[in-house]
Amino acid sequence: MKLRSHPLMCHRGIPSWPPVWTREFGQETYPAGEVGILQDVRRSTDGNYCYLAIQHNGSRYLGFLECDDCKFFEKVYRLFSRSCGHAIQEIGELDLDPD
Repeated sequence: MKLRSHPLMCHRGIPSWPPVWTREFGQETYPAGEVGILQDVRRSTDGNYCYLAIQHNGSRYLGFLECDDCKFFEKVYRLFSRSCGHAIQEIGELDLDPD
């Protein structure tokens, strides 16, 4: 099953993929969807969430990703950690076991 449509890719019943992107610096713009190239992943120390940094149209954007299922989050976090340098759209295409 593709990451983008996996039933565990949600928080409180709301899909968490793709993240909402917010520009890191400058005038606020909000690109939508599976855009950009993944540059960095930072894991929270107090929950099942992480921050994703992407490069898109010459700007850097941050997104927040949270999953309710701890085991699934671990799998997704490891996947993102290995996917820096890849397109977000490409990452959304990756197959994950339905668990």
